[in-house]
Amino acid sequence: MNETVIRQPALLHLVALGIFVVVIALCGMRHSEWGFGVDDCGILYGSQVSSCDDLKNLLTDTDHYALSCPSNYQRDSKSFANVYYRPLCRLFFAPQGCLFGVEPYGYFFIMILFHAINAVLFFYLAYRLTRQHWLSLWMALFFAFHRNVGMFMGWIAAQNYPIALMFVLVALLIVIKPVQRWPWVSLASLFLLTLLALFTFEFTLFLPPLITLLWYARNFFKEELGIIWSPYFFVSMISVMWGALATFMLTRWVVFQGAGTSESIVSIVSQRSGRVYADIASLCAELCNITVIPSGNFMIKSTLLVVCAGIFGWLFYNNRYKQLIVVLIVGMGLALWPALLRPYTSRHSYFALPFFILILGLLIRYARQYYSWHGKQWAVVWVVLSSMLVLNGYQSLSLMKESELSSCAMLKSYRQLCANPTIQGRTLCFIGLPVRYATALAQAVWFHGVNKNF
Repeated sequence: MNETVIRQPALLHLVALGIFVVVIALCGMRHSEWGFGVDDCGILYGSQVSSCDDLKNLLTDTDHYALSCPSNYQRDSKSFANVYYRPLCRLFFAPQGCLFGVEPYGYFFIMILFHAINAVLFFYLAYRLTRQHWLSLWMALFFAFHRNVGMFMGWIAAQNYPIALMFVLVALLIVIKPVQRWPWVSLASLFLLTLLALFTFEFTLFLPPLITLLWYARNFFKEELGIIWSPYFFVSMISVMWGALATFMLTRWVVFQGAGTSESIVSIVSQRSGRVYADIASLCAELCNITVIPSGNFMIKSTLLVVCAGIFGWLFYNNRYKQLIVVLIVGMGLALWPALLRPYTSRHSYFALPFFILILGLLIRYARQYYSWHGKQWAVVWVVLSSMLVLNGYQSLSLMKESELSSCAMLKSYRQLCANPTIQGRTLCFIGLPVRYATALAQAVWFHGVNKNF
């Protein structure tokens, strides 16, 4: 198969626009309504701004976690290690609250919008690394419609996932293709993007270490992309990014006085050590789409995992740029660091998913047999890749439709309850409360402007 490079920038941008439209249409406009759930109302209520004091509290409030907890929740101790500090996350919610009020569809659509932007950014990133438009298109769509994305996409409180990943992807694009004429623009942009990502979501701590590791794969960028990083410029890039990380850490240290840091981390890691291997198995099964097989078929799933590992191993052995693959594997592991400290859920893979797909694409693109594969061999490759895309897309969109139906049904019942005049000014006890309203119940009532004394 001959190398196919899009030589007209307009055509490249047209493909990117097509990706954006498809994601918006299938993930966003396909749903006519949406509902609130879990901790959505608590975080939206805590992000409301009606005065300068509210804005100040929005940026300085150190206990983001408490927004999703019962209204009388009090953490025993706040420390450097156990408190979520995400001021920009709440700052993104503030203007949305003014625009959409208590209607959840607007918040949902904004989340889909950021996810579509990420799919486009990932397409550009994949194209710069592979220089293959069809392969890059598949990679972008595979990311946009992966099953794990459908597991949480639409959870309004998780808007910080696509927003923070957007900053990460833009930073990676700048690193791969910095502004040659004004290098200080690239350095300033990297510093700002790293800060924005960290203060939106601390999960992006992996970004500076990942960029540092790219030096190990510099031969790939030189030989395939014609990018030659001078040691001075590369050190400058990683210095500004590590400086942004130090700024974030110092801010947390000052705010929390460094209390309980070592004890909290050691305690959390020791509690999670017994679950790490099970979580790794779950992650691998989800990434390779083995979760589509019904539960209870342990031997079948194990066999398929071994087969997938064998295929990846063979492609890695025959790859011309093993250093880059190793860097991306390490980067994927770094992006999953929260799974070491808390139970793994599918949304934790959102930051690692682009690296997994890049690994898969680069294993194919730079295999030594790439130019010797012919008709039937390429037909098999594309049948497998297309099947993976269709299977993921079907599962992802089905999961989102289920979320729409359940969240809308519960929101309707919830609003009927809030409108009931017999509950006004009375103490209520909920029994068998749906899990989507198990936390921040009082804030949900307040957010809807009903019974402020609840």
